[in-house]
Amino acid sequence: MLIHDIFSSFVIEDKFNLDLEDLKNYCIGNIDSNNQPVRFGVPEFQPLIVRVNEYLNNLHTQMGLSPNYKQEVYKVWFNIGFPEEIIKPHCHPESFFSTVFYLTGDDNSGKISFMNPVVQKTSVVQKPMIGDFNKYWRENAEVAPSPNLLLVFPSWLWHYVTPGSGTEPRISIAIDSVIRKK
Repeated sequence: MLIHDIFSSFVIEDKFNLDLEDLKNYCIGNIDSNNQPVRFGVPEFQPLIVRVNEYLNNLHTQMGLSPNYKQEVYKVWFNIGFPEEIIKPHCHPESFFSTVFYLTGDDNSGKISFMNPVVQKTSVVQKPMIGDFNKYWRENAEVAPSPNLLLVFPSWLWHYVTPGSGTEPRISIAIDSVIRKK
């Protein structure tokens, strides 16, 4: 038997090794700007922005996108969320790749949950029918935050944050890219 995986999606997990103190201090010190765009000239964000932009362009090449185009970081913001907060499902339709970079967080901080983009599946396949919630059948895929964790996913992939049970806030930086002709 030959099974063809078609119409795939992805979430990439990778670890960076950045000093997080300056970023954490900036975010905590500017909590009134939570979930607002960060100006590109903020020095605390520069090492992360440069690294993510390079990362996205390497991914662009590895995924078989045209060398006549490139990824360009165009939007950056930070989120300080307490575990009990639930963010409504959303996507980033104006972007190409989206990233989340965690400064703080653990299994108790609320996980990011990615929704299966094949919405028609849920009307045909009910949970009692499934023996193994693998990539073909699951409705959601969750990833727990941890310091220096980078997640990359297509911007059209719907996602949200699940409730947590811890006492520490989850601090993350979101970065979106657009695709531009070289």
